[in-house]
Amino acid sequence: MKTHADEWFIDIDRIALMGRSAGSHLASLYAYRSTTVLVRAVVNYYGPNDLLRGDYDAPFPDPLNVRAILRAFLGGTPDKLRELYHEASPINYVKPNLPLLYWFMQVATI
Repeated sequence: MKTHADEWFIDIDRIALMGRSAGSHLASLYAYRSTTVLVRAVVNYYGPNDLLRGDYDAPFPDPLNVRAILRAFLGGTPDKLRELYHEASPINYVKPNLPLLYWFMQVATI
């Protein structure tokens, strides 16, 4: 992005990332961990922020089978891969002066 910013009409001082579900998980991780491009805001549509909690405290009912998704994504259980679950959780990178986070959770209605 930095290399082609002028060509693509990108203001690298005003970058915002957004995504849904896994996309917002990646956007949050990038925004909170990157040192190459400053991100000003993140729009997180129902993305996971704490993968350990997602496994240990899965929703009920759980139509997506969150535990199975997390274990397939990270390659095992949090008991065996605790550090990897920690590293993959955006919540563990929260600190002062982070990009503004807009977080939306999809709520089912009956």
